[in-house]
Amino acid sequence: TGFNLKKRPTMAMCNNTKISVQRKATD
Repeated sequence: TGFNLKKRPTMAMCNNTKISVQRKATD
């Protein structure tokens, strides 16, 4: 997540949150 935060602070956080939720729901 570090490199993503450097590129897109807000977008990266939003995307990471969505991915985390999707992974938890899928798993």
